[in-house]
Amino acid sequence: MTPEDMYNEDNQNGGEHFEGKNYGHTEMDAMFEELLKPTNLIQQFKTLDEFKTWCETGFAEDNEEMLKAFEPYELYGHLAIIRDVIASKKLEKQLKGLI
Repeated sequence: MTPEDMYNEDNQNGGEHFEGKNYGHTEMDAMFEELLKPTNLIQQFKTLDEFKTWCETGFAEDNEEMLKAFEPYELYGHLAIIRDVIASKKLEKQLKGLI
């Protein structure tokens, strides 16, 4: 099957191909939501330092949204890191405004 054939089939079936399977959009969305659930996301990092480094790559606004997503899961160590990163980014932004 050519990439064009796959694209046409996806459009006809309303799905996407992933690892040779055809998933509907709602099924694919559910897979991504499960992957991005905080309890699953944190398993991608070996240490809290790795998680912090990853948080530092985002914008303060991104981290604020992540904070909202993490709060219901009561992941206190991760929440503290997210809060620290947000505060650090806000301070950095304020200091840049002074220069």
